[in-house]
This record gives sequence, structure tokens and C-alpha cells, in this order.
Amino acid sequence: MNLEKNTKYPLLHLNPVNVQTRRTELVYNFQVFLMDLVEPDGSNEQEVYSECLQICIDIIAILSNSRFQSQLEVDI
Repeated sequence: MNLEKNTKYPLLHLNPVNVQTRRTELVYNFQVFLMDLVEPDGSNEQEVYSECLQICIDIIAILSNSRFQSQLEVDI
């Protein structure tokens, strides 16, 4: 990950952990890293936490309500 000043935040990074092969499907497992910058004095820590949590909730909602929902199994 590039943590230099020119990186745009919030930042989402997906890390593929493994893939399981089954008879008619592949099951992918990912680690999801969602991050943002907290001010050095910590003054925006609660705001950053809240915004990152809301982004996670939005991603889960998008995956759960997509037109491919019948093909997706989202295990959290």
C-alpha cells in the first residue's frame, strides 16, 4: 500500500486470502482493509470511525442487494 501524501482517503484494500474449489463453484475469501487518516491530535477519530463503518455497511448492502444476489453469498 502506498501511504504517501498523494494517496486519496478513505482507502479500501482487498487482500485475497484463499480460494476453495467446489464441484460447480469457486469460493473466494478476502480480507477487507478500510482506512482513513486521523488527525495527529485525534480530534477526528470518532468521525473517521463512523465514516469507515458506514462505508462497510454500504458495501455489504450493495453486495446483498445486487442483481447478482442469487449468485453471491456474503458471509461477514
